[in-house]
Amino acid sequence: MRLPLAVDAIRERLRPSLRWVSTAAPVKALVRPATQRGLVPEGIWARMPVEERLNVACPNGRSFQYVSHAADPIGRYLFWSRRGWEPDTTAVFFELARQARCVIDVGANSGLFSLIACCASADATVVAFEPVPRVHAQLVEHVRINGFESRCHPRAEAVADVAGTAKLVVSDREVPHDAHLGSLSGDARESAIDVRVTTLDDIRPELPPIALVKIDIEGSEDRVIRGMVGILAEDRPAIILECLPGGPAEAIESVLGAFGYRYFHLREEPVPISRLRPDPKLRYRNFLCTTESVASVRRVAALSTDHSVVSAEPARHRRTRPTG
Repeated sequence: MRLPLAVDAIRERLRPSLRWVSTAAPVKALVRPATQRGLVPEGIWARMPVEERLNVACPNGRSFQYVSHAADPIGRYLFWSRRGWEPDTTAVFFELARQARCVIDVGANSGLFSLIACCASADATVVAFEPVPRVHAQLVEHVRINGFESRCHPRAEAVADVAGTAKLVVSDREVPHDAHLGSLSGDARESAIDVRVTTLDDIRPELPPIALVKIDIEGSEDRVIRGMVGILAEDRPAIILECLPGGPAEAIESVLGAFGYRYFHLREEPVPISRLRPDPKLRYRNFLCTTESVASVRRVAALSTDHSVVSAEPARHRRTRPTG
């Protein structure tokens, strides 16, 4: 048997056991402290399904609820890990969002970063783009159950550099995290759907000054950047984006460099760098692009002494505090 097939077979055999461990309440109560202390390898608990409504607390005392489904990796990290989901990124994102009048979340997925932004600032307008229909529905539900409808606006469009319609390639996973604009690769697990496409410059007249933009769209980040040059010139927002090996790092730099942007690799603390260079090990995928000084970014990072910006507990154990 070829190795990939053998690995898939082992995963399928382990799946019922992992599901039982993660859904049987008494077992889960015993296992979770062990995962949070690092006694269980990440490669195991990251595959253990979490079907819970979680109460997620932010550093300022506000909180929101997050509904995790069995296939949701974000829910798994919120529940099993002491540090939560992408802690080195959420720490900086939270602090930047605290002073923002408007936050844009491109590739919002189920809405974690949008919800964090709503908790960070009770006055901010948040616009969240997620074009995959079943994931967009989860985003809309998270906005609804937290009462954020008046200031968090989910949109089902993709974002690029030209408005219109395009093909979005989506995997058959229950919660796909690799949807992208483009053509099918021949993988039988992929399908293409028609989606509306907008640019950030096109929606700019509707919004307050934009202070923070998060972009995570699987290799098309440069197209979003090219479609927001008006915003770059007028608002100079901080930008947090994912940059992977083989991605459009140079294309992103060619646009942002003209507006005086600096780059920081979001690791345990933001590391100033001269060029966007993806982490080949994929441990630290995200970068901060900003016109602020190195000293200013370090002050932002220092405001969060604990990089575990959010902590989660099953919602039945805590009441959600109103967020205004």
